[in-house]
Amino acid sequence: MPTLRIALIYLLTLLNTTLTFAAPIAHEAYIWRRQWSTELTQSICEHANLLSGYTVLAAEITPSSRGDQVTQIKFDAVALKQAQVPVTLAIRVGNYPGPFTPDASTTQTLLHAVGETLKHARQQGLQPAAIEIDFDCATRKLRGYQAWLEQLRPVLDGVPLSITTLPTWMSSPDDFAALVQAADHYVLQAHSIQRPTLPHKAFKLCDAKQTLQWAQQASEIGHPFHLALPTYGYQLSFDSTGKLVRVDAENEPLQTDFNLTVEELSADPVEMAQLINSLQATRPEHCQGVIWYRLPSPDERLNWDAATWRAVMQGDVALPEWQIQAVPQPNGLVEIQLTHTSPIANQPPAGICVQWKQADALAWDGQRNFTVTQPTNKALTWSRPVDCPTLAQGERWTLGWIRFDTETPLQLSIIQ
Repeated sequence: MPTLRIALIYLLTLLNTTLTFAAPIAHEAYIWRRQWSTELTQSICEHANLLSGYTVLAAEITPSSRGDQVTQIKFDAVALKQAQVPVTLAIRVGNYPGPFTPDASTTQTLLHAVGETLKHARQQGLQPAAIEIDFDCATRKLRGYQAWLEQLRPVLDGVPLSITTLPTWMSSPDDFAALVQAADHYVLQAHSIQRPTLPHKAFKLCDAKQTLQWAQQASEIGHPFHLALPTYGYQLSFDSTGKLVRVDAENEPLQTDFNLTVEELSADPVEMAQLINSLQATRPEHCQGVIWYRLPSPDERLNWDAATWRAVMQGDVALPEWQIQAVPQPNGLVEIQLTHTSPIANQPPAGICVQWKQADALAWDGQRNFTVTQPTNKALTWSRPVDCPTLAQGERWTLGWIRFDTETPLQLSIIQ
């Protein structure tokens, strides 16, 4: 019996260790909107059961020598309470070189903004889980930023303090460690660390391999943090010299100046899903989870759709799957339609080829900027444009049409 008892204890210990190791990584999401919408509040409610918390943009401070400007965001406290998950309120601070002393006007602005944010939330029945300060501080000013955090404690009245941090700050390890330890928690932003400088240059919004290295480096400090990963995209506008002159994101009006070269840069869902799998397998000790920037909403074009985001959170790296159809229309017309069936949104394939034997094509055309070429008199090819949006799961596009002189069977194929 003693042998059996020892074996059972060993087995239970092994099972417990395995279950701890295999626990799913926790996910949270930023709600970073200045103007809320019905679609956004619906997304908040729909995804709350998948998340461990929301971090909501609540106020913005724009420092200025002529007087700091503070903008309080009108967030939907009712929707946030109905979500029934912890809510952190974020205060964004714009470019500011210092000073960080108690008597500095911007220090007083920050202290007052934090107090007003807490007061406003509580008046609406919302008790914040934490206050997060989002300030892109210069690395050489981290000690000053630390002084700011220490001055915030009396205003917080016991509410936990979080901050967003940049990986570049770890180049000053002592200052970085002192800064994050002045907060209760921090977020390590692993996206948009650099910006592209030339059009058509290969560039990643977030590099999975580099992110894992940053996360491990941060974990060595021994302080709890979340890793911020992207769901969004940018529209980048370059002038005739190749200079980056404008970056459009979130719900800003998109660039339509035809004198500029416009490109779109988006987070790669397959690479992010692979990163989630890597974190699940070998998560750094002090990494408490992932926080996504930002919660997908149907009214945002430069963001993943909800199905893509959910698939990425599960580590789904499914390759794109397509269905192509020739749909007969009146008077000999046939529409060429493409449907995306896999969960992660993707650009259409490079091309679609249509072949036949027993008829003559009288006319044809492309839609959605697809171009049509005729390799033979019994074949047509639709080619994807350079800048082409992605299709979400279940989305169907009509790529163009053909008019035949008589009905004929068609053979359709995908060109990768």
